[in-house]
Amino acid sequence: MSVVLGSLFAIIANASMADESGLYDAPLADDAAFVRFVGFEGAELPFVFDQPQPAGLLSEGQYGVISADATPDADPGQYYTVIPKADGTPEILTEPARTSTAKVSLQLLNLTDGPLSLKLADGSTAIVEGVAPGAIGAREVNPVKVPVQVFAGEKGLGDAVELLLQRGNDPTLIAGSSGITVLYSEIVRSDLTE
Repeated sequence: MSVVLGSLFAIIANASMADESGLYDAPLADDAAFVRFVGFEGAELPFVFDQPQPAGLLSEGQYGVISADATPDADPGQYYTVIPKADGTPEILTEPARTSTAKVSLQLLNLTDGPLSLKLADGSTAIVEGVAPGAIGAREVNPVKVPVQVFAGEKGLGDAVELLLQRGNDPTLIAGSSGITVLYSEIVRSDLTE
C-alpha cells in the first residue's frame, strides 16, 4: 500500500511541475544592462549607447534591457538613468551598484540646482547625503516602511513621503522643478536594441 501511495505522490508531483515554462519570464541574459529615461515626457527618446530608442516602448522611469556585449559603453548588470541636459542633449548617469538582493536600493536623483540629501522625514537621520545637481545617489537599506523627505541643507522640500520598501521595487525619489516624484523599479522585458 505504501509503495502505491508513494508512486501516486511521485506521479502527481512530477505532473504538477512538468510544464512551468509559461509561469515565469525567461532569465535575463548574462550581459543584460538596464536603461531608463527620466524627464523626456512627450519628447522622442534620444540615441544612447549608439542605439535609437523605439517610440512608445518605455514609460517614464521604466528600465529597458540592452545587451552590454553589443553596446560599447554599457556594463553587464549595470543600471543607467538618462536625463536631459539644459540644452536637451541626453546625459547618461551610471547608478550606484546594487549589490544585495536582500536589500532595497533607495535612490535620490537630483534635477535641481543645488545639493540635496534624503533623510528620515523628521530630518534626524541622513539616508543619502550630498547628491550634487544632475547626479544620483543611493543606499541599500533593509525592507521597511519609512517616512522620508528630501532636504536642501536643513530645509525640507515638499511633503514627506511614506515608502513601503520591498525587495526588488528599488524606489527613486526625483527632485526637480515640479517637486518630488517617486518612481519604482520596473524592468520592461524587451530588448531596446531590436
